Amino acid sequence: MRAVAEKMRVLRLAAGWSQEELARRAGIAPDTYKHFERTGQVSFERLVRAAVALGRADEIAAIFEKPETIEELEDQAPKRKRGRTQ
Repeated sequence: MRAVAEKMRVLRLAAGWSQEELARRAGIAPDTYKHFERTGQVSFERLVRAAVALGRADEIAAIFEKPETIEELEDQAPKRKRGRTQ
C-alpha cells in the first residue's frame, strides 16, 4: 500500500494539485488523504475515489477483470507441485 500511496502522490503532483485539492475533488477529508500519502493506509472506497479524481479508475477496475475463457483462467491459476518439500 505504501507503493500505491507513493504512486498517487506522483500522479497528484503531475496534475499540479495539492493534497487538499485532490481530497476536495475526491470528496474525502484532507486529513484522510494526507494520512494515506504518509502511511499507505486508506479504505478501499477512498482509494477508488482518489483514483477516479486522478482519472485512473480503469486501473482499479482492471484488477478485478475476469478471464474471458476457461483457458485464460487455467493460465492464471498457480501451478501445483506434487510431493513434499523438505
